Parts: sequence; C-alpha cells; structure tokens
Amino acid sequence: MAASYRNGRCSTPGCRCCRNSPRPAYSGFRRAAGRARTGRGGAMDMQRNTQPKSPVFRRRLRRTGRKILPGPAGAAAAAVAALLALGAGPSETRAETLAQALARAYQHNPQLLAARAALRAVDEQAAQAHSNWRPGVSFSADAGLTASRSKSPAAPFRPGGFQSTDRVPAGASLNVTQNLYRGGRNEHQLRQATYNISAQRARLAGVEQTVLLNAVRAYMNVVRDLAVVRLNRNNEQVLARQLQATRDRFSVGEVTRTDVSQAQARLAQARAATIQSQGVLQASRANYANVVGVVPGAVEAPRPPTGLSGDPSKIAEQAQRNNPAVVAARWDERSARVAVDLVRGELMPTLSINGQLQRRYNAQTPDTIGDSASITANIAIPLYRSGAVASRVRAAKQIVLRRRDDLRQAQRAAAENAARANAILRTARSSVTAFEAQLEASRIALNGVRQEAAAGLRTVLDTLDAQQELLNAQVNLVRARRDLVVATYELLAAVGRMNAKNLKLKVTVYDPKAHYRKVRRKAFGFGEPIGEGPASAQ
Repeated sequence: MAASYRNGRCSTPGCRCCRNSPRPAYSGFRRAAGRARTGRGGAMDMQRNTQPKSPVFRRRLRRTGRKILPGPAGAAAAAVAALLALGAGPSETRAETLAQALARAYQHNPQLLAARAALRAVDEQAAQAHSNWRPGVSFSADAGLTASRSKSPAAPFRPGGFQSTDRVPAGASLNVTQNLYRGGRNEHQLRQATYNISAQRARLAGVEQTVLLNAVRAYMNVVRDLAVVRLNRNNEQVLARQLQATRDRFSVGEVTRTDVSQAQARLAQARAATIQSQGVLQASRANYANVVGVVPGAVEAPRPPTGLSGDPSKIAEQAQRNNPAVVAARWDERSARVAVDLVRGELMPTLSINGQLQRRYNAQTPDTIGDSASITANIAIPLYRSGAVASRVRAAKQIVLRRRDDLRQAQRAAAENAARANAILRTARSSVTAFEAQLEASRIALNGVRQEAAAGLRTVLDTLDAQQELLNAQVNLVRARRDLVVATYELLAAVGRMNAKNLKLKVTVYDPKAHYRKVRRKAFGFGEPIGEGPASAQ
C-alpha cells in the first residue's frame, strides 16, 4: 500500500516507513519496550501483531488500561482492604472471638475434662489415708448339721441300746478391729496422699495451659489461613484483569505474545496458590474443631495480650517458680521422700484391739443358746522380714534421687522454654514492624511500576513482579501477626500464667480443691453414677 503524505507527514496510521507517524511517541514506546526485553532493537517485532491502530482506539485502550490496572489510590485501597480482612471482616453472622474460643475449649475439651477426672481420682488417696484411723467391722454367721450315736458302757453287748442325737449348730458373730499404732505409717500415708494430690493439681494446670495454648494456635491458624486465602483470591482477580488487559494490548500490537504468556503463567500460579491455601485452611479448620469442639465460622484477629515483663532474669525466675511442670516435680520429690519413711514403717511394731460378740445355737446339746463377748489387744513386733522390706527402702531412696534430678531438669527446661518464648516474641515484634515497612514499600513500588508501564518505561513482566512482591509482603505480614499473638501466649504459658483465671475468661473456673474437700474424710458412699456423657465434676 502506497503511503500518502500531507504537509510533510505520513497520513497512514501506524506506518513504519517514516518517523512522521501520527503516533511517534507510541511507536517509540514499542521500540523501547522491545529493546528492553531483548537487549537489541527490533528483535521482538516478529512477534508483534501489526494491525493498524487509530488514535480513537488508542485513547480507549489507555482509558481501559487505567481502569483494569488501578492507580495508586485504587491499588492502596485494595491492598489495605485485603490485609484488614485478616479476620472475618463484616459478615451477617457475628464472628467468634479468641476469648470465646478459649472459653469453649476450657469447658468442653476432652483432654482437659480427662485431666480433671484424673485429679478427682487422686483426691481419693486422702480418703484412703484417713481410713487407717477408722475401725474395721465385720459380721459372720455359720450353720451346720451334727448327728451322733452312743451306747451305754454298762451293756456293751446288749442288742440295740444305741441312742441317736441330731442337732443343728449355728452361730453369728460381730467383729471389730481398731488399729492403734502402725509404726507411723498412717501419718506418712496421709502426707504422701497430700503431696500426690498437689502434684496432680499442678499437672492439671499444665494440661489446662496446653489446651488453651493449642486453642490459641488453632484459632490464629484459621485467622491466618483465611486471610491468605482472601489475599490469594484477590491476587488471582487482579492477575485475571491484567491478563485481559495484556490480551487487549496484544490485539492492537502493543505487546508481544511472550507478554501474554507471562501473564497467563502468573495467573495459573495464582490459582494454584489459592487452591493450596484453601487446603491449608481446611486442615486448620479440622484442627480447630478437634481442640475447641466446633467447626469455626467467622473469626476476627485479636490483639496480643499486654503486661508481660521483658526482663529475661524475671521471666526465668517466674518460670522456675510457677511453671506447672516445675511445681509438679517439686511435689513429686516430696512424695518420694515420704515414701522412704512409709516403707521403713513396716519394720516397726503394730498395736491393735479386736472385739467380738458371738451367739451360738445348739453348740453342745440341742435347744441351747450361748452368748459370749471378748476384747483382745494384739501387738506384733517384726523381727526379720527376709530382707524384702530393706530392699524396698533402698529402692525408695533411689527414687528420691531420681525425683530430685527430675526437679532440676524441669527447672532447666522451664528456664529454657521461657527464654526461647521471650526471644521468639521479640523476633515476632520486630518481624511485624519490618513486614509493615515491606508492605508499604511494595505498595508504593507497584503503583510506581504501573505508572511507568503506562508511560512505556516498564514491561508487563515488571508489573507482574511488582504485584507478586506486594502479595508476598501481605502474606508475610499476616503470618508475622499470627506469630506475634501465638508467641505472646507461649510466653504466658512458660511462666505459668496461661489459665482461665489470668485470662479472665467468661466461664465458671474449675475449683481443683472442691472435690478434695468433699471426699477427703468421706467414710460412706460410692459417688455419683458414671453415666455415658463426658467427664464432669462429680
């Protein structure tokens, strides 16, 4: 086609035969973009669609491009909206807070309910120890048949003369036994029961901390994964619009097929990331249902608790004093010491009193009744027990040494866990600050790249990379905020403050001493029926 000239300018739109095209700046952008992608001018022209483009279509494309690729205000608003959707966001149903999830786990978690039942079982050791001071009462009865034949010695050879006597002897007796002294074992057994109960209470506190901490992790995992899914979906939508814009630009020869393929690859990558994040979210929901007891619905991002001391020495001191594992180990060591005296008491004398009331029927002759009463004091002094008791005493002493080392190890582990939790918390705080700066810089960079791309100074790949960097910054910040909340509660658990009372949960706090006060001196009764439901206070 011959080109026509008017006033020294080519009248054919998009003509390549001269530099006097009505779109010199636009054609120059295409040549600059080609040189930027290939490192030499014109190497990408073979892939371009060279359809003519009118100035009207070009202006429409530019307006469409600005709509598809939002400017600084639109991009910042979208990024902030996606990031602030870290929790459930506004919804028709009210979101469940972290405090509500913790309260539900505190009331219904089977692991915690089982630990409470275990404590109530250990509480019975106090009642068993008190029973040593009470008497033992038993009742027994017997009955039989006796037949006898006798002959007078004056006529031993007289036929007949045998006398038969038949009687039914029977009797009943009431026996009472009262221990007066058992070598001090009564007192030692009661002390050991008290120490064992205290150790079990500490273990219950440890289980409570574990359950509540697991509930925090499960809740924050759902919050994090919901936010990541939303960010990936938003990124997928942005890349889909960008792919359509790239195709429109390719149809008018503005970009190459390589640019379209790059946009398609990034969209496919975004879809894969969305699918993967949805799978992770489903796993987190399942873990939440396991710990809390219900499938999570809407959730909202909580604020980390405050009031924690940052002094490492104070944190280590609190952990070694209040950590449930340390408290339990300390009571176990005391119980082991009492166990030595308890076994040694078997070599001491014992003193008891036995009383008996008895009635016999037909004891010697028919139709007779005999009553008797007796009281007896018994003392037993062991002289030699074949060495078994001495061996058990030696074994009990070794258990004391073991419990002592267990206590030291528990103290070291508590100090280490507290130091690690404090370090993780400090790191999480710094990470949140750094990722917030990364997010702001990535948002500004994306807006700048889009503006430079509109001016022909950036390629499609540059825009895709900037979009990916913004997504990475958003995801990193979401994860860092989750880690900050979890690390704060982990430090609370390390110093022994992760419980319903300190967290001020809106629940009836379980009293570990209530059942103990109820049964410690109980002499009669079998308790409530077991039933088929979950464990609860009996």
